[in-house]
Amino acid sequence: MRRMEKALLFFLSITCALAINGCSGGGDGGTGTSGAEETTAPTAEVTDAFPTTLAVSSPFELVSSGAGVKSSAKAFTSGYSSITSEISAILSGTTMASCTFDPQSFLAKPSRAECYGPTMNYSDHPDGSIPNSGQLPSGDTGIWNETESTGEACAAAELNSQMEGVSFQTMAAMTSVASMVCTANVNGSWPPAAGTSVDLTTLATPISAVNVVFNTATITLDSTGTVWVYDLDFVYTDPSTSTPHDISVQLSHEDTSTGGRGRFTYVADDSFTGGNCSSSDVTLNGSLVYDTSGTDVDLQSRLGYFCGHGSAGVGSDGLVDPSYKYPTYATGWGNNFSIFTANFDSSTLAGQYSYRWQAGPNDSNSRVFNIGVNNTSPLTGEAWFGFGEPVTVSDECIDGFYCSWAGPGFTHTMSNYAQRQHVTLNTTTGLVEPTNAGASDITYAPTNACTYDGSGSFSYDRDLDGDLTNETAATNVVTDPVTTGLLFDLYPAATGRTMCETIADRGISAPTAPAYTGAYTGPAHP
Repeated sequence: MRRMEKALLFFLSITCALAINGCSGGGDGGTGTSGAEETTAPTAEVTDAFPTTLAVSSPFELVSSGAGVKSSAKAFTSGYSSITSEISAILSGTTMASCTFDPQSFLAKPSRAECYGPTMNYSDHPDGSIPNSGQLPSGDTGIWNETESTGEACAAAELNSQMEGVSFQTMAAMTSVASMVCTANVNGSWPPAAGTSVDLTTLATPISAVNVVFNTATITLDSTGTVWVYDLDFVYTDPSTSTPHDISVQLSHEDTSTGGRGRFTYVADDSFTGGNCSSSDVTLNGSLVYDTSGTDVDLQSRLGYFCGHGSAGVGSDGLVDPSYKYPTYATGWGNNFSIFTANFDSSTLAGQYSYRWQAGPNDSNSRVFNIGVNNTSPLTGEAWFGFGEPVTVSDECIDGFYCSWAGPGFTHTMSNYAQRQHVTLNTTTGLVEPTNAGASDITYAPTNACTYDGSGSFSYDRDLDGDLTNETAATNVVTDPVTTGLLFDLYPAATGRTMCETIADRGISAPTAPAYTGAYTGPAHP
């Protein structure tokens, strides 16, 4: 079962327990309601007040949409559509049993595909002082195998895995606010009059929801009747650990003549083991700025793990601030920081995407996916992976590739290459797979030069079986042109062009983030 599908089934299984005003009746097992009522589209008043076509999801995430039937393209739904359907179901709810959301999703974290960035044993590395041996750490070797064991293209598998955390967290933030709209509607408090607020705090604190205690739940409509501000603050106690988590969400949404624009922020206390902070206590700070017009969606999501509980990582503009770093600031971000930027059509997912992330505040570069999705059926696209500017720099481009990011004798010299995979949706398996035998340019040797001619005694565990004794020239030698080993096959920058320009020449330009200047009143760092 796919990652998003598991999450959606989990969502449906616990919504009754976490309903804002308890539960009545059983769930229907579908993808939209917790009760037995029919799901209808949100009213025009709701679509003006809330970004109903907005979600954060990998364009390569597909979920089964028909009781496990996987015989046609109709059996699959994009993760994006699944999330927006969940949100619409809450917004159109007519009973309190429909006004539900999943606080546990605020605590979701990213994972990593097995084909990407494996740990790798080596001996007699040519860039070090021979003899030497060691292990390249996880996450530093990029796309190593063309596919996951399932047959999914590695670029798709890794992007889906990396985006698990931010996708579920933004879904939690959006569904929590949607539940406020639902609660106001069911209780006759919707919509608020222009220039007034609706306080739902008492309504949102049911006796039966033992895991959630609400401190604030208000909806405000400005005097112009076009800007909606939603404020939500609550404590969620994780039933598996009995740990309380302070969580707050703010949405500022402006209704425009063609769609809507605005900004989400969400903050949640959590823990992170093995990071850079002085303790495992961290605060998740997320922001999402967006602009929608018809089916066109422009968005940028930022997500950072800041040191300590109660850490405000958001700037005065309401966006998570990558320059507020640990240890310069004791409550700055010290662990993962990611930025997802996209310009796309929500009905087809065709468009430009960039996802980049940085494991620590002192890294000199971020790891970057640049992706173009075509308006085709079945879905096709091209994914590129490489290294770019650190997250403190507003640049979504891939600049090049490090073939030995953490190897001995690392010279920190970026090569003018990137990894590439052309992919196509397999409508039978529901997986995004390499288009053909020549669809991937990923092969290199983990050296500063990216190649190895076999002249030394260097050995590295290309097949990842944990055994160096079975490696031969056929598995370790990587040259161009190929001799006795493997063909060096990273994608080079075109003559006279940067790597960013070369990728753009393939029709994949770096997406641009929308701007939103509405007032922000939530917690912000100094």
